[in-house]
Amino acid sequence: MEHAPKMDWTTDNPAESFKLFSQRIELYFKAKKVPTAEQTTHILLQVGEEGLRRYNSWTLTDDDEQTPAAILKRFREQLEPSENFRVARLKLMAFRQGPSESLDNFVNKCKLQAIKCDFSTEETNERIIELIIANTTDADYQKNLLSQKKGLKLENAVQIGRTFEATACHVQQLQDMRLPSTHVHSLQVSRCKNCGRSHEPRKCPAYGSQCRSCGKENHWAKVCRSSATGSNQKQQSQRNQNTRGDQGRGAHHDSRRAVHDVQASTDIEDHFDMLSFNNVKISSITRRDEAFVQLNVKLTSRPGIHNLNLKVDTGAQGNTLPLRTFRQMFPDHLREDEMPTSAIADKEKSVRLTAYNGTTIPCHGIFSFPCKFRDSSWKEAQFHIVDVTGPAVMGLPTCEQLKIVTLHCSIDTERSEPISSTKDLMRRYPESQREDIMEQLHYGHQGIEKTRLRARESVFWPGINKDIEQRTKSCPICQEHKPSQSPESLMPHEVPSRPWETLGTDLFRLHGYEYLLLTDYYSKYFIVRKLAGDATSNTVIRALKQMFSEHGIPSKLISDNGPQFSSDAFVTFAREWAFDHITSSPRYPRSNGMSERHVQTVKDALQKASQARTDPDLALLCLRTTPLSSSIPSPLEILTGRKARSNMPIKLNSLPNSIREELQDRQNVQKMYHDRHAKDLPVLQPGQQARVQDYQTGKWIPATVTGPRAEPRSYQLATQQGQMLRRNRVHIRDVPQAVEATPKPPQQEPLQQQLPSQAGATTTRSGRIVKAPQKLDL
Repeated sequence: MEHAPKMDWTTDNPAESFKLFSQRIELYFKAKKVPTAEQTTHILLQVGEEGLRRYNSWTLTDDDEQTPAAILKRFREQLEPSENFRVARLKLMAFRQGPSESLDNFVNKCKLQAIKCDFSTEETNERIIELIIANTTDADYQKNLLSQKKGLKLENAVQIGRTFEATACHVQQLQDMRLPSTHVHSLQVSRCKNCGRSHEPRKCPAYGSQCRSCGKENHWAKVCRSSATGSNQKQQSQRNQNTRGDQGRGAHHDSRRAVHDVQASTDIEDHFDMLSFNNVKISSITRRDEAFVQLNVKLTSRPGIHNLNLKVDTGAQGNTLPLRTFRQMFPDHLREDEMPTSAIADKEKSVRLTAYNGTTIPCHGIFSFPCKFRDSSWKEAQFHIVDVTGPAVMGLPTCEQLKIVTLHCSIDTERSEPISSTKDLMRRYPESQREDIMEQLHYGHQGIEKTRLRARESVFWPGINKDIEQRTKSCPICQEHKPSQSPESLMPHEVPSRPWETLGTDLFRLHGYEYLLLTDYYSKYFIVRKLAGDATSNTVIRALKQMFSEHGIPSKLISDNGPQFSSDAFVTFAREWAFDHITSSPRYPRSNGMSERHVQTVKDALQKASQARTDPDLALLCLRTTPLSSSIPSPLEILTGRKARSNMPIKLNSLPNSIREELQDRQNVQKMYHDRHAKDLPVLQPGQQARVQDYQTGKWIPATVTGPRAEPRSYQLATQQGQMLRRNRVHIRDVPQAVEATPKPPQQEPLQQQLPSQAGATTTRSGRIVKAPQKLDL
């Protein structure tokens, strides 16, 4: 069985998964030369538990059970839905090729859907070629296919598309080969000595103007070099430089900063003699204290995977993409004026972008496209299109999704509420007083949460919540008075494979008489016998022998743990008549639920017949001949294989073959609804300390688990008084190790010690003195 294929039931399309599984298993049989007689066993082993459950619900002939083709066909019929061919054609016409989906993947998807469309081979090829023409984003490829004559083969059309895809990918690779960027650390900018600005030669704005400081012409006051204002002008020049530096830092967030550092030259020399440039084009400027990342992106207009450089800004809440970059990446989403289309621009109406200093950043739309960073998965990242000169920026949320930035922090959820305080004061107690305080907190024997609420009002020490939980769990009184446990998940009996294989029996009393009920687990057919005399073990055995002699001996008989069924005489009867006898746990009638439910139904029918003065036997016949559901016949018909006459006319029909499957589905639905509010309890080990619920008082008394029983969820326990009990798991509560702690003796003396003792007086177990009535004169 090494490397044998397995069926995957977790997929969204199990029919398609089983189709691939059947192909792989047939190839496996050919490769390993598995004999035909063993192929059925291999199939059932590889379909898993879900497949076995489906197989067990079928009714197959002996030949079909040994034929692997019949087994695979039965699985295929059950999984594959019967879809109308016109619906399949409409689904095919709705197929669209994804932005990043290759042509081969799209064609394969269309071929699989076309199988269900009942097309001929030529019609299938034409339909798929039409879908390719309608969905391709390559205009040249679309023109090429439209220019082809009728009769173009699908293989040739796909081959042409592969050529266009490869060509587009090569062109994109050539475009990505850009010149390496030059890192500029600083630029020395020379300023004019007359105006303090940078401008082209012989275009000084101060030429012809008068200085407000000294009154001379051709210069401004801020760069005046007169002796009277020299020192002030120097300070003013320094402030101007600082102001420009601050403006540069603010412009960085407004995406208008062009250089890393600007240093102004204050040398007094003629700037006309210096070498100058009219235009300097800088591709990119990288600061040493900034982080950039390169992402893999998918574009709608260009096939393949492309690279995009972005700046990481963990203080930003969103992503921005410059308008110039958007025009290069998505030219098919632009209007004639080189702006984003209305579908993209309309999304920005409810968005307002601001920089860190509060200035508004104009947004021209919102666009999303797939992004990926190294080994991360593809994510749809949303970018705001802005008209700035800076780089594309990626915010913190997207950085976390693509695992570019990892937040190393932990969240403490141990405390559901903060510790309360009064006027910023909290009483802290030393360890020597904590035991006494804990006794006072638990004085009322409340639960864990209530005790914690009391503690938050007044006291605190590190670990007090854990101490409260430990103290409550170690209190024997609290453990003894706990409520009953919630029911476990439903464990229904297995649906028998044939009628009269598994039976259930129970006793009930009505109108002063004892009755014995026998129910078939397969057909739900029941038999009622009125017992002669009391319901003793011999009387029950005598009635069962009569019913077994009429209908046959079952393989299994299920009953409760009453004295009539747990006696030695009944054990001998089961051994002599060769059937398995299974009893339910004491005080747990749910284990024999089939019989209990039929007892309720039969008693209700007999009581109504008695009140209406009708024939009770005819009323029971009506119950036996009523169908179980719209698809399951009556119990009598299932048991005998024929329809029985009653007080209503009948229609003769053949018995369906899928009764067991219908019964199994019906039982599965019942289990699903029951398990919505049920929880399974852990398995108990021999020697484990536990508490068993007393059915009379409802209290939980200490006991020790001696071992599990053969019946499911049933255990044998020994109490402290040496009594051996058998109980279901729902009546047993496991006790943590802390429960073994002995309780602290009460501070108050017992009540019986305060009462005066009287010679010869009789007292109860609680200490109360028993006084005889005065009329007895004792």
